[in-house]
Amino acid sequence: MRKLFSRAVCLLLYMTVIIQCSAVFAYANVGEVSEDGRSAISAEKSGYEPLTLTEETELEWREYEIESQSSQGATVSERAVTVEYYGRGALSALPNSKALLYAYDRIVEGIGSASERFSIYNGENPISENELDTVLSAYRSDHTEHFWLDNSVKFSYSTAKQTVMELLPSYLMTGNELEVARGTFAQVVNSILSELESGMSEFETELYLHDRLAESVTYIESENAHNAYGAIVEGKAVCEGYAEALQYLLQLSGIQSFIAVGTGINSSGATEAHAWNCVRIDGSDYQTDLTWNDHGENIFHAYFNLSDSEMLRDHTLTATAYALPVCNSSDAHYFAVMEGRVDGSDYSVSDVAKRLKNNSLAASFYITGDVQSFINWYYSNIRSIATAAGVSGAFTYGYSSVGREVILTINTCQHTSLTYVPATPASCLVDGNNTAYYSCSCGKWFADGGARVEIEDKASITIDALGHDYTERLTDAEHLYLAAQNCQVAERYWFDCSRCDSNAKNDVYAYGKYYSGTVFGEHQISSEWTSENDRHFHKCVISGCSYLEDEAECAGGEATCTKRAECSVCGGEHGALAAHEYDLTSWGYTDGDGHAHICPADGCEAKLDIEEHTDTNSDGECDLCGFELSAVSATNTQAPDSQTTGVDKKSYTKVVVIVASACAAGLLGISVITIVICKKRRV
Repeated sequence: MRKLFSRAVCLLLYMTVIIQCSAVFAYANVGEVSEDGRSAISAEKSGYEPLTLTEETELEWREYEIESQSSQGATVSERAVTVEYYGRGALSALPNSKALLYAYDRIVEGIGSASERFSIYNGENPISENELDTVLSAYRSDHTEHFWLDNSVKFSYSTAKQTVMELLPSYLMTGNELEVARGTFAQVVNSILSELESGMSEFETELYLHDRLAESVTYIESENAHNAYGAIVEGKAVCEGYAEALQYLLQLSGIQSFIAVGTGINSSGATEAHAWNCVRIDGSDYQTDLTWNDHGENIFHAYFNLSDSEMLRDHTLTATAYALPVCNSSDAHYFAVMEGRVDGSDYSVSDVAKRLKNNSLAASFYITGDVQSFINWYYSNIRSIATAAGVSGAFTYGYSSVGREVILTINTCQHTSLTYVPATPASCLVDGNNTAYYSCSCGKWFADGGARVEIEDKASITIDALGHDYTERLTDAEHLYLAAQNCQVAERYWFDCSRCDSNAKNDVYAYGKYYSGTVFGEHQISSEWTSENDRHFHKCVISGCSYLEDEAECAGGEATCTKRAECSVCGGEHGALAAHEYDLTSWGYTDGDGHAHICPADGCEAKLDIEEHTDTNSDGECDLCGFELSAVSATNTQAPDSQTTGVDKKSYTKVVVIVASACAAGLLGISVITIVICKKRRV
């Protein structure tokens, strides 16, 4: 059964309480007329929850990389929105727009990837807490696809820089749960959009999506009732979920939409938080309230593409720092396009009867004048209207209304052909009923075969469908989701329903309902050798795999003092370096500090211990290597304190020169300051 029970419980009355006046009707006399019922249906359903901002401990500015917490992201393609986002455009007209737009884009990116925290300060233009609230307002009214955002966002504020620094959002879901939810959401969204026919006008597209959601969504609180996921995937939402779902579908269809936030006036005159849509159709903006249009088994259009003046009769917009859309056109008003608009008291029997006849005796009218006066007129003239509409014999009549829309009905069914429906348990997709009843082709249910006692509250005997239980594992070709890819990815299979044997493969709402089997694919062995720790092998190139083939010790080749031996199989180096072979027949290295034997191998710079030069015969050359020494150096080579003072030969020469100069100056009566420079010996 279509959502009757939940609506009966959850509807809040807008004009008056629902009045069901249907009586027990007898149809023995031809021409008998009976009142079928009247209902002025509520239009005050609400459910908008504002975002809560909480300041956290002050942090210095840091540029956080925005990284997704989802391991792989949704594998179903998420369509891209191509229309301009109204909220972002509105921010560009505000002061400090550079900072606002930077923060907006960072928020879209950060929350879009479910990042735990991210900076929104561009390092140049501070953004205040009030400005942050403005940016978040625009963002939330633009990006309703981010259904995982909870209603709480923490932020850090720098008193030194006088700016908000970072945001720390809270999420309804993260990780694998979010990955699966995004995949399911994208899959269902794609399925809905595939129903649109090519060549549809913007009005026709909006109307189809509006009615599609009204048909599939039940107004009820639930865990995700305040977001688009609840409406689109779970079929449960309050006003916020309705509006966000409609908006995202419109945006993906190329139609600009923006969430309007404000209040609605209930039957007692009190105001309640509410959300709806501002929609741009053919270049003009209109206000649409899907939540208030969705009631019972009827889909209304009383709040479909209204102007500001019409909508603000019972809605109030919350003021924002940025300009809101101006809705002053009536061109795409539902009843301007589809007809049925009745101005003032300009209604006649012939006009109403004609519209009823052309719409199978159930027609909608939009009353610009007094709605109750129109209903009273309809009841007073029902016989004339029915006759003009071609009705003969007995009939029942009634109406339903929301806002200024009134749906008039005439029912000619005599309930003479009833079908007995036994008590039936619910199945996965079909509702059951806990007691037997009689069903009429006109849609009414009766407790008896004589159609004397109507079951008006169908939900009272209805058992909701159970939904599929995807828990059964079948490893056959029909359930194969993905063949084994490699040694790390096993085959995957779709689950099967344990109750009805339905394959999750064929269920658009069963994204992610698959499991990993036990059969893995083959290793992918590299053709190149890898060598480590003097061993070589061929390894599997799949990430996470440690499988090796052809593993063996490296061998062959000849090591030198500069390069280890090269393996004759893999070409890798192995073993230790060879010892140096110093040339002891010559002094390959010599300079002012000494001389040494060197290793003559190519590229080798190894030296044996460096020895000091010796010049025992004072001929100015080293006795061993022949290195030419300076005269001064030769004179002071054997200075008794040269080893104890730490002054090397070159420094010793400088000291001698300084002292000699000082003595000469002393002979001339000049005050002398003696400076002694000591330098360590280089070894």
